[in-house]
Amino acid sequence: MTAIQSFARADLGGPAAYGRTFDDRAFAGPIALRGGRSAWLAMVADGVGGGPGGGHAADCACEAVLATLGSADPDDVPALLALATHDAHASVCSAAALEPALRDLATTLALALLVDDALYVVNVGDSRVYLLQCGRLTQITCDHVWW
Repeated sequence: MTAIQSFARADLGGPAAYGRTFDDRAFAGPIALRGGRSAWLAMVADGVGGGPGGGHAADCACEAVLATLGSADPDDVPALLALATHDAHASVCSAAALEPALRDLATTLALALLVDDALYVVNVGDSRVYLLQCGRLTQITCDHVWW
Protein backbone atom coordinates (compact mmCIF):
# COMPACT_ATOMS: atom_id res chain seq x y z
CA MET A 1 0.00 0.00 0.00
CA THR A 2 1.19 3.51 -0.77
CA ALA A 3 2.42 5.53 2.22
CA ILE A 4 -0.21 8.13 3.07
CA GLN A 5 -1.07 10.60 5.73
CA SER A 6 -4.66 11.40 6.61
CA PHE A 7 -6.66 13.16 9.24
CA ALA A 8 -10.31 13.72 9.95
CA ARG A 9 -11.40 17.05 11.33
CA ALA A 10 -14.93 17.92 12.22
CA ASP A 11 -16.39 21.35 12.89
CA LEU A 12 -13.30 23.47 12.48
CA GLY A 13 -14.63 26.24 14.73
CA GLY A 14 -15.69 23.90 17.50
CA PRO A 15 -18.83 24.04 19.61
CA ALA A 16 -18.12 27.48 21.07
CA ALA A 17 -18.03 29.03 17.62
CA TYR A 18 -21.62 27.98 16.96
CA GLY A 19 -23.07 28.02 20.47
CA ARG A 20 -24.19 24.41 20.23
CA THR A 21 -23.16 20.91 21.18
CA PHE A 22 -20.51 19.07 19.22
CA ASP A 23 -22.41 16.71 16.90
CA ASP A 24 -19.53 15.58 14.68
CA ARG A 25 -17.66 12.30 14.69
CA ALA A 26 -14.45 11.56 12.83
CA PHE A 27 -12.20 8.57 12.26
CA ALA A 28 -8.91 8.25 10.41
CA GLY A 29 -6.71 5.20 10.41
CA PRO A 30 -6.04 1.69 9.19
CA ILE A 31 -8.85 -0.86 9.21
CA ALA A 32 -9.03 -4.57 8.44
CA LEU A 33 -11.56 -5.63 5.86
CA ARG A 34 -13.03 -9.12 6.01
CA GLY A 35 -10.48 -11.79 5.20
CA GLY A 36 -7.62 -9.72 6.62
CA ARG A 37 -7.37 -7.34 3.64
CA SER A 38 -6.02 -4.01 4.89
CA ALA A 39 -7.30 -0.55 4.01
CA TRP A 40 -7.08 3.03 5.24
CA LEU A 41 -10.25 4.93 6.14
CA ALA A 42 -10.87 8.62 6.80
CA MET A 43 -14.49 9.42 7.73
CA VAL A 44 -16.52 12.35 9.05
CA ALA A 45 -20.19 12.36 10.07
CA ASP A 46 -21.75 15.69 11.05
CA GLY A 47 -24.95 15.13 12.99
CA VAL A 48 -27.77 17.51 12.15
CA GLY A 49 -29.67 19.36 14.80
CA GLY A 50 -27.40 20.74 17.49
CA GLY A 51 -29.22 18.75 20.17
CA PRO A 52 -28.67 15.26 21.54
CA GLY A 53 -29.89 13.70 18.31
CA GLY A 54 -27.15 15.02 16.05
CA GLY A 55 -24.30 13.35 17.88
CA HIS A 56 -26.31 10.15 18.21
CA ALA A 57 -26.98 10.08 14.46
CA ALA A 58 -23.28 10.60 13.72
CA ASP A 59 -22.37 7.80 16.14
CA CYS A 60 -24.88 5.44 14.52
CA ALA A 61 -23.59 6.18 11.03
CA CYS A 62 -19.90 5.77 11.89
CA GLU A 63 -20.46 2.58 13.87
CA ALA A 64 -22.52 1.08 11.03
CA VAL A 65 -19.90 1.93 8.41
CA LEU A 66 -17.09 0.40 10.47
CA ALA A 67 -19.14 -2.74 11.20
CA THR A 68 -20.06 -3.25 7.56
CA LEU A 69 -16.54 -2.64 6.26
CA GLY A 70 -15.22 -5.24 8.70
CA SER A 71 -17.80 -7.91 7.96
CA ALA A 72 -18.92 -7.73 4.31
CA ASP A 73 -17.23 -9.02 1.14
CA PRO A 74 -14.35 -6.66 0.22
CA ASP A 75 -13.89 -7.97 -3.33
CA ASP A 76 -16.25 -5.38 -4.87
CA VAL A 77 -15.28 -2.18 -3.04
CA PRO A 78 -17.90 0.11 -4.67
CA ALA A 79 -20.65 -2.37 -3.72
CA LEU A 80 -19.16 -2.65 -0.22
CA LEU A 81 -19.28 1.14 0.20
CA ALA A 82 -22.85 1.28 -1.12
CA LEU A 83 -23.80 -1.36 1.46
CA ALA A 84 -21.96 0.51 4.25
CA THR A 85 -23.74 3.75 3.33
CA HIS A 86 -27.11 1.97 3.23
CA ASP A 87 -26.39 0.36 6.61
CA ALA A 88 -25.48 3.76 8.07
CA HIS A 89 -28.79 5.18 6.84
CA ALA A 90 -30.72 2.20 8.19
CA SER A 91 -29.01 2.54 11.58
CA VAL A 92 -29.93 6.22 11.85
CA CYS A 93 -33.52 5.48 10.79
CA SER A 94 -33.81 2.66 13.34
CA ALA A 95 -32.51 4.88 16.13
CA ALA A 96 -34.99 7.60 15.15
CA ALA A 97 -37.88 5.12 15.18
CA LEU A 98 -37.04 4.01 18.73
CA GLU A 99 -37.28 7.48 20.28
CA PRO A 100 -40.06 9.91 19.28
CA ALA A 101 -37.97 12.90 20.42
CA LEU A 102 -35.32 11.91 17.86
CA ARG A 103 -37.64 11.44 14.89
CA ASP A 104 -35.69 14.01 12.85
CA LEU A 105 -32.35 12.28 13.44
CA ALA A 106 -29.95 12.97 10.55
CA THR A 107 -26.26 13.19 9.71
CA THR A 108 -23.94 13.82 6.83
CA LEU A 109 -21.34 11.23 5.87
CA ALA A 110 -18.09 11.71 3.98
CA LEU A 111 -15.45 9.05 3.73
CA ALA A 112 -12.39 8.13 1.75
CA LEU A 113 -11.24 4.51 1.65
CA LEU A 114 -7.86 3.52 0.25
CA VAL A 115 -7.67 -0.14 -0.76
CA ASP A 116 -4.41 -1.22 -2.36
CA ASP A 117 -3.63 1.81 -4.55
CA ALA A 118 -7.25 2.80 -5.32
CA LEU A 119 -9.09 5.61 -3.54
CA TYR A 120 -12.86 5.30 -3.12
CA VAL A 121 -15.01 8.18 -1.88
CA VAL A 122 -18.54 8.42 -0.44
CA ASN A 123 -20.28 11.74 0.20
CA VAL A 124 -23.78 12.39 1.51
CA GLY A 125 -24.65 15.90 2.63
CA ASP A 126 -22.32 18.85 3.03
CA SER A 127 -19.31 17.25 4.71
CA ARG A 128 -16.42 17.21 2.29
CA VAL A 129 -13.47 15.14 1.18
CA TYR A 130 -10.29 16.89 0.10
CA LEU A 131 -7.13 15.58 -1.52
CA LEU A 132 -3.80 17.11 -0.57
CA GLN A 133 -1.27 16.31 -3.26
CA CYS A 134 2.00 18.05 -4.08
CA GLY A 135 1.14 20.86 -1.66
CA ARG A 136 -2.22 21.57 -3.28
CA LEU A 137 -5.57 21.02 -1.52
CA THR A 138 -8.44 20.04 -3.83
CA GLN A 139 -12.06 19.45 -2.81
CA ILE A 140 -13.09 16.21 -4.53
CA THR A 141 -16.74 16.02 -3.43
CA CYS A 142 -19.76 18.23 -4.04
CA ASP A 143 -22.17 19.30 -1.32
CA HIS A 144 -25.67 17.85 -1.35
CA VAL A 145 -27.87 20.55 0.18
CA TRP A 146 -31.56 21.38 -0.27
CA TRP A 147 -32.93 24.78 0.72
